Amino acid sequence: MTWKTKLIIAAIVVALVLAGCGIVSAMSFSSLLLAVVSLAVGVGCGWYAKNIYDKYFKDK
Repeated sequence: MTWKTKLIIAAIVVALVLAGCGIVSAMSFSSLLLAVVSLAVGVGCGWYAKNIYDKYFKDK
């Protein structure tokens, strides 16, 4: 990876962290909790769907 690529990735990470801090400060606790739970459920469903795809549909 070149230094330009590393710089772009670092800028994206910093922007995401700042956006996350802004969202956390703007939301109430209950809506923030709902957002975090929804993200966790979405990640879990995506992981499960990938495993099902790899097990039954890949290389057929």
